Order: sequence, then structure tokens, then C-alpha cells
Amino acid sequence: MTVADRATVVLEKPSALKAAEALKIGLSRRRVAIIVGDCEVEYRGRASSRLESGERVVLIKDDGALLIHRPSGTEPVNWQSSGGTFKTSLSPNGRLIFEASHGAPPETVAISFNTVRLLAVLGLVDKGAFTLYTSEEDMRKAVFLEPSLVEEGFHPITYEKVVPTGFVDCIGKDRDGNFVVVEFKRERASRKAAEQLARYVETLRKGNPKVRGILVAPSLVSDARALLANLHLGFHRVTPKMCAEVLKAKGGLKRGRIIDYGEEKP
Repeated sequence: MTVADRATVVLEKPSALKAAEALKIGLSRRRVAIIVGDCEVEYRGRASSRLESGERVVLIKDDGALLIHRPSGTEPVNWQSSGGTFKTSLSPNGRLIFEASHGAPPETVAISFNTVRLLAVLGLVDKGAFTLYTSEEDMRKAVFLEPSLVEEGFHPITYEKVVPTGFVDCIGKDRDGNFVVVEFKRERASRKAAEQLARYVETLRKGNPKVRGILVAPSLVSDARALLANLHLGFHRVTPKMCAEVLKAKGGLKRGRIIDYGEEKP
């Protein structure tokens, strides 16, 4: 992207004609456009909808994605995925008309602006890597939604179980009906984490020698791996990305629904 392509255009209270001209030029150069104004929105496609007049923020991204936001809330009230085509025009009564269309399936979002308070057209560059950090609570939620993250046939029963040696992150059963103690670590697991799991398992094995233990983390330090092997405890690799994908696909999980699994004593 050249310096000219990155030039920023900001218009305050532009006329509909000036706004249309700036949008045509900017979008033809695949820039990002932000429009703030009073508008009405109609959607035609697999269904149909109409949004009455109100002040909103319209965001048009350089890949053709369109989002229309109300003054509050995080979710757009209307949107269209990337790859759309745009048409800018003036209505017979002089309003700015902006249409975004998709071909498959055919759908159109038509925005009619009564007034435009602000129009910004910008060339943006973003090559930054995205690193997702999840909590151990998120890992627990993901496992209750997708138990196979721990191992095939795993069935979670309860979490944050109090035992004499501390709080067990999760207790479940394997496919053979054996109780399994699961310890979660969102970062590389240390020897200390392996020792912690060993203490929990040792405590619970006093009443049931078949209790197993699995350390769930993105990775292990070498001495932790050796300790787990010596103590006949397991390790399963689960990354923050894997957990985030499960939570996103399945809509997250409320604490109350986790508790609904009930409790069994190992």
C-alpha cells in the first residue's frame, strides 16, 4: 500500500453528494470506511427486515465486510460478510444511498442516510499476530463441552472438588468407568504441576486404587514428563486455541450447567 493509498479523508457533516464521491473513490481503492449518521436499513435475501431511522455507525472493511452498529452493545444490528459489492448513489430527494450485495445466496443491505455526521475513509495496515490467552476456567468449560479434549470416552462429573490436599480442577470417568483426576494448566506445565496432580491422585487412591490422573496443558517441561511417567500419570496436550474454538462453536457454558453433571465420590 502506497502513501497515497493510506491517505485519510475525514468529512464532518458532508453533503450527500460529497459523501457519495468520497465513498466511491475510497471503496474502489479497498479502503476502510466509517460512516456516522441517521439512517434506515433494509435487508433483502433469505429473509427480509427493516430497521427504522436512528443514528448508527456503519463500518465497511477493506475485504467488503459490512457492519452496522447501534450506539450501544457489541453486536452489529445488521451485517454482511466479506466479498460483497457496493453501490453508492443519491435518492430523488437527495439522500445518500449505500447498497452492499452478495451473490450466493443473493442478498442486499440497503442503507438510506437522512444525515451524515461524519465520514472517514482510511487505508489501514495490520500485520500483527494475534495471541489468544485463555484462563484455566475457560479450559474447564471447554472440556465440559467437549470431553474428548481430555481423551476419548472421558465423562466429566464435577470440578473444583475439595480434597485434603487442595482443590481438584476436574474429576470424571474414563470409558472403563475408572475415576480420572484432571489438572489444567493454561501455560507450559512445570514439575510442580505434575507433583500437584500426583498429590491429588495419591489422596483419592486411598479409597480407590484405580483412580487415574491426567495433566492437561499446552506442553510440558522435560522433568515433568519424566515424573508423570514414573508415577503412571498421563498428559494430554490442549492449547488455548483448541479451547477457544470449542467455546466459540458451542456458545460457551454457564457455571450452573457444569454443576448439573452432579457429583460422584471416587
